[in-house]
Amino acid sequence: MAEQKKVLVVKGISFSVAELMDHVVDRFGDPRVICALHRATRDSPVLANTAYTAEHLEEQLQAAALRFVNHPRRNVIGTEEGRISWLFGRYASLFPGPDGVRSFLLQYSAIPPVANARLTVMPRDTGLNGR
Repeated sequence: MAEQKKVLVVKGISFSVAELMDHVVDRFGDPRVICALHRATRDSPVLANTAYTAEHLEEQLQAAALRFVNHPRRNVIGTEEGRISWLFGRYASLFPGPDGVRSFLLQYSAIPPVANARLTVMPRDTGLNGR
């Protein structure tokens, strides 16, 4: 898998894209981060057209969460059988409470989730964007 290949060296230590993302996500502890980080795969969030900056990070993370949650290929919400990105399963610990992921979806979804809808985590699609 491309994301496991060591592609970045920092102070002599090699990192894969997946390891780098896990480090960033763990450090921030904010679930919106998973909606912002692009892994160069079809199932990852859409790459932002601007750099994330400290000055604008709050609104950039809000926009990324809205964009990712409402992307029809990444999440299907508003039906009895909702389907959500594998990222919500992988990073479930970032969403506090028994209904953490569901609460997050409710907060950011333009289409309200159906009450008590079954949410299924979609499988990974590790194909490269555009291929």
